[in-house]
Amino acid sequence: MKKQLLVFILSFQASFLAACTCNVIVDEFCHSADSLDHIAMVKLIEFDDETAAQFSLIDSINMTLPDTFGVFGQDGLNCLLELYQFEVGDTLIFNMRFHPNGIENWITGNTYYYSIDGCSRHYLHYSNGKVLGNIDGVLTEMEYVPFKQGILTCFDFELNNNELLTQEFLIYPNPSQGELQIKSSTLEVLNFALYDLKGKSKKFSFTQSQNSWIITFDNQDTGIHILAISTSKGILRKKFLLVN
Repeated sequence: MKKQLLVFILSFQASFLAACTCNVIVDEFCHSADSLDHIAMVKLIEFDDETAAQFSLIDSINMTLPDTFGVFGQDGLNCLLELYQFEVGDTLIFNMRFHPNGIENWITGNTYYYSIDGCSRHYLHYSNGKVLGNIDGVLTEMEYVPFKQGILTCFDFELNNNELLTQEFLIYPNPSQGELQIKSSTLEVLNFALYDLKGKSKKFSFTQSQNSWIITFDNQDTGIHILAISTSKGILRKKFLLVN
């Protein structure tokens, strides 16, 4: 009976796999997280089923996490990470999304408070003191200590913005190949400014159509840049990756 149920579940998952459509795919771990993610080194201790697993905390990098916790993954209906690619005992670096009200596993009825997006690279492997995987599009191996120390400049965090101000804007795509689309239906935008990580001002131009703007970069170097948006309620600063 259990075997028949497992076959049914896997078949059902496969039939609905197409229901997940990834709008943005970022294959570099560094640029796939934002200020809402919980980044940590964890160890896989057991699977609950094909869609979820339990992890023990080894090192919390940016936010407080419990010593053990469950993570919900791909169930055939969502765009979360397929956890069954890992094995019990694996040590991993995850960036996870926290769900304060929990999300229910429709197969078992269990509630989970953490999940991992499957559309972009939200995990790395860890072995013998080194982080392994596509870290930033260039590095595929790095000692853990400098990786952890440099993580705040590596990730696409929201630079201590007011959370309400952040929610007022839709800014995409990230990474960008030369343009950013910006939309806000409620705030008055006063002006824009563009900087690199050293604080050097960069040239750009923009066009406006009602409550949306297109920012175009003029012969920019690739890498992480910061767009500052001055509004009637304050300044929003957004990190983004510029690629060829």
